Parts: sequence; structure tokens; C-alpha cells
Amino acid sequence: MKKRPKKGDSRGKRPGTTSVDRRLVEHTVQAVPGDVREEVIKGHLNNKARSHNLIRELLGTDPTKVNLELFAQALKGTNIPVAIREFASSDMLEQVKALGGQFGEAWMTEVPGGETFDQQRDRVIKFWSSWHWEKKEKVRLTIEPSIASQVIYFPNLIEGSLGCTYDKIDEEGKLCADEIRDSLPHVAGLRWIVGNPPTVTRVLANHLQETGEYLLPNIYTWTNGKCQPQYGLRQLVVGGFHGGGVGVGSLRSGHWDDVVGLFVLGVPD
Repeated sequence: MKKRPKKGDSRGKRPGTTSVDRRLVEHTVQAVPGDVREEVIKGHLNNKARSHNLIRELLGTDPTKVNLELFAQALKGTNIPVAIREFASSDMLEQVKALGGQFGEAWMTEVPGGETFDQQRDRVIKFWSSWHWEKKEKVRLTIEPSIASQVIYFPNLIEGSLGCTYDKIDEEGKLCADEIRDSLPHVAGLRWIVGNPPTVTRVLANHLQETGEYLLPNIYTWTNGKCQPQYGLRQLVVGGFHGGGVGVGSLRSGHWDDVVGLFVLGVPD
């Protein structure tokens, strides 16, 4: 008969199953540089000392408080289930629809947190654009994972947003994305945002699955994703969604295009 370990005795504990602050684990998806991620995927995290050093360097926390298995999954890009943030009011969608006009066409969906383009590719949504899969381009991208949240959205760009810029420019009559977002009606418990690319593509995929309808088929929306080419900085745009998939492009934040506007998202405040 095996003896049960005494209180305080580390024997009998499975390695890598200490308590975990999930926010820290989720943060690694954004915090870990690509070269370090590659090291982990190649097995360097199997070295306990190496993994503890990574945790200290990247998270600034006690390694014994982080579940190493979840930490490794986050580094490898494996989706870790995250609790969905919900609106405090169960009738939030009805409140938005009551505003009338374009708001009366509002929909609501749930977005799983921590998804990247790589995780969504072909499993959640098809992409017809390909430049962003190239290794030399991927290192230039700054794209946050999808947010874990209920999301209210509209089946089209915000009225009057087509041709807007992302950043404010000194040109009369040209609105920027933040100005358009800030002009939307205030609803208690809801915050309007410019979405990150994987959140937008997940909303498009969910709507297609639920209704069979392709949103943004011939137009694009600004997102908060960025691309750092050799010269300057560009914002990522998402759209052109049809049977062949969704497209991802880039545009300088102070420029505009006749087919680019704002597909705003409403999330819990």
C-alpha cells in the first residue's frame, strides 16, 4: 500500500500542475517574441530551468505559480479556453435595436478568446489573401488574439464611415475611425471598439454559419492590427468576404480608400 504524502510534502504532486493565473498565461500569447516561441515549439520548454527563466523574463512572476503545460500551450499558439465576458444587461441587444436606424439591424454573437489567424485558418474561416502567411511578412505584423466576449455588431459598415481614415489627418471633411466610434450613441454597459483582426474575422465566420450571409463582401473595415513594412507603418483592413474566403490588406493610417470604412463592435464595458 502506497503511503499518502504528508501535508506540505511535494511527493505525489504532478509536475507542472501548480496554480495558474490564467491572465498571465493568456498574456504570453501576445508577449512572447517569435524567436522564443520557435525555441519552445522545438522542445526547449522541456528543460524546467529554461521554462522558469522564460516565465521570469516575460511575465515577471514566480514560475511555481504558473501551470507549465498551459504556458507551453499558449506559447505554441494552442487556444486556451477563456471565460466569455457577458453584458451585464440580458436585454443589451434589444437596447441597441431600440435606437433605430442602422442600430435596429444589430446582431449579437460570442467570440472565443485567444484565437489567432493561424488557429482560425480553414478551421474557422477561409482566407483568400496569402501575403500575411509569408514568414518575412508575419514578423512585421502586430495582431492581438481575439477577445473572449459577447459582441454586438451590424451587418454593414457604420453609415457615413466609408472612405474614413484610421488616424486623424488635417483635411476638411475626412473623419477618422475614433471620431466615428465616439459619435455613436452611449449605451450603459456597452463600449464601442475598433476590433482586432481575429475578432472581426470570427464575427464574420459566426454570422455566415448562423445565416449563410457573407458580410463585407465588397468592402473592408479598419482594424487595430498593424504591419511594419520597410518604410512607415500600415493598419490592417479586413473584408472582401465571399465564398473563396476573407481578405486581409493594409493601408497607411492617414490614407483612405473608397472601399474602406468602420465595422464597429460593441463589447461589455
